[in-house]
Amino acid sequence: MTNSYADMAIRLENAFLRLTDSLMVAGDISPVDAAKVARVYIHCGLARLDAVDGQHYIRHGQFMERDMIQRAAGEAGDKLLASKPTPWRYRR
Repeated sequence: MTNSYADMAIRLENAFLRLTDSLMVAGDISPVDAAKVARVYIHCGLARLDAVDGQHYIRHGQFMERDMIQRAAGEAGDKLLASKPTPWRYRR
């Protein structure tokens, strides 16, 4: 049973790495900025990591455009990370 939890943790880490790789390619940003954008997207509910499949899901394709990614990597992302996340029941 403990192996299954360890496997899920590995798949979550792999999903996060895939998300950062996708953001680096699509946004032409550094790995550090890609990790920051991934945290912003997850914090705001724009991206979701799946522990079963080890994949990431983006709520809308527009969030993978270069200007959106670079905006989230800048000061706007810092402000969003400093705020409290929206409770899941109020997200659409």
